Amino acid sequence: MLRNSLHRGVWGRRPKRPQCRFYVTGKIPDYHSKVNFFVFSVDREAAMRKMSLAMSVRCGHRSVLQALGDALPFQSNHIRTKPLLMQAVYLPMWLIHAEIEAKIWQPMAPDGEIQQQSVLCIQQAQRSCMPGIAHDPLSRISFSLQRSNWISFCIPASELHDQPLEEDIIYMEFQRSPLDIVDAVRSFSREQANMGKDTRFHPGTVKEIFFSANPVLMPLWLAQYETVLKQRITVILEAYHDNGRIIVVDTDKPAKPVLTEKKTSVLKLITKFLRRQLPYNRHVYSAEERTDFAHVETLSFVEPEYPPGRVMTEWINEHLSQGLLVNDTVLGRHGDGIPASDWEDPRIRPLVLEDTMRNDLYMEIDCYRRAVEAVLQARKPGYTSKMHGYVAIPNFSRVDNITPRMREITSMYRRVAASNRELREIVPTESLRARLKEAERWMTEWRPDWWEERESGVANPIGNPKSGRGSTARTPRS
Repeated sequence: MLRNSLHRGVWGRRPKRPQCRFYVTGKIPDYHSKVNFFVFSVDREAAMRKMSLAMSVRCGHRSVLQALGDALPFQSNHIRTKPLLMQAVYLPMWLIHAEIEAKIWQPMAPDGEIQQQSVLCIQQAQRSCMPGIAHDPLSRISFSLQRSNWISFCIPASELHDQPLEEDIIYMEFQRSPLDIVDAVRSFSREQANMGKDTRFHPGTVKEIFFSANPVLMPLWLAQYETVLKQRITVILEAYHDNGRIIVVDTDKPAKPVLTEKKTSVLKLITKFLRRQLPYNRHVYSAEERTDFAHVETLSFVEPEYPPGRVMTEWINEHLSQGLLVNDTVLGRHGDGIPASDWEDPRIRPLVLEDTMRNDLYMEIDCYRRAVEAVLQARKPGYTSKMHGYVAIPNFSRVDNITPRMREITSMYRRVAASNRELREIVPTESLRARLKEAERWMTEWRPDWWEERESGVANPIGNPKSGRGSTARTPRS
């Protein structure tokens, strides 16, 4: 059974350190009250149809023309390729809000001299995640949310028992804590701190400005198929909404065309392109394509030859996809799961859309404040400054229950974004000083209560909002 194969690795390879106690079948673990989960929006038959359409060409059973015929409405309900095994799984993962500051060395314009600069990195939860387990290969695949709107469909884990379960679901318990990451990165060696050619950071300068992590359970369908060459491959379907991505593991070639591949005919490239454009194949990825754990927005205080955001994003994704290995240990791994002290830390938050919006807004305001400081610094002789990144305005038009506070947060997003765009123009110095004071006032008004209490040493021990579910920031003053 595929269920049993999870204990030795879904793909039949036994992991170095089996963690069988972290898999529970038939019984729902006693998850912490901060854990939320997404319900299965795709049942077994629908999941089989989706994966069958995507795999009919991939497994070699159907040609491109036959697959195009399969996509016709009256053919879409047919299951062309049946899996050998199929299993429903709840995968633990963390959605990360993070604002980190560090000093990096990289080439500067125009002569390419290696210089030091301070960089502020921002990660938003809807685009940044971390695996909650140490299981190969599930822990090296990113299941980041496609849209932040889906957060509104999250349900507390305490309601898992109330859900009608028609499937024998495997529940994985949380095995990794995200709270160890910053401290572990500080202990990196110089070699581990190399982010790319002529670019590295100083581990000792890594500073946590803001950090929040949301524990969630991601519903997945796992299936095993056999190709015409008798090769067994595993397919994963995200099941928290109807258009979930499909990830194919252990394939010999990536899903999308590789133009640099040697001895590749034009016909093969066209065939790959057509397969990629099939209606049901657009959301099909190889495991190597799903390593986008982080999307970093950066604010640089010195203008470099190459913006550091992309380099840092690639470096973070590479380390996360490789299992966060540091000195032969795995960051966040605890032999007996996550300690109770981590769960009681206020930085671990239940996933609530309004809470997420507030946290991201607070980080964006701080980014804007620092951008104003950078422009003021640039007015001094011998300095240059440029902002890399932008204030992202969320689109919550598809959320059913938009609260007045969420509308107010979105309005504030637009206000910060407009102020941010104006910095690209020539702004008088006196106006910049006024903007800096305004940004500092916004920081005070929108700082989450739980974060302020933590900084003052009077943190709420259970990390729950004071004034109802999702209310984590004080009411802004006019």
